[in-house]
Amino acid sequence: MFHQQIFLRAEVTPRFPNGMTVWDAEGRWSGASGKIGHERTKVLLVHPDTEAARQAIRAVIDRYRKTFEQESVLWETSHVCVAL
Repeated sequence: MFHQQIFLRAEVTPRFPNGMTVWDAEGRWSGASGKIGHERTKVLLVHPDTEAARQAIRAVIDRYRKTFEQESVLWETSHVCVAL
């Protein structure tokens, strides 16, 4: 199986060379069969709100779904204020 760290290095990092944050999480969902599923997952924070970033995220989601045979991938968007 294609390991998540390899996926991160090969698919995500090149699309977001300015950096990102990744942390481990536990996902739970109701699949198409109605059965509750769960698995370890990753949360990825990466991007400014630009069309280029949205396209890169769509590409990552598409590759992730295919690579790891996922029914869906959650993409949550929130505007935040950051002080540097």
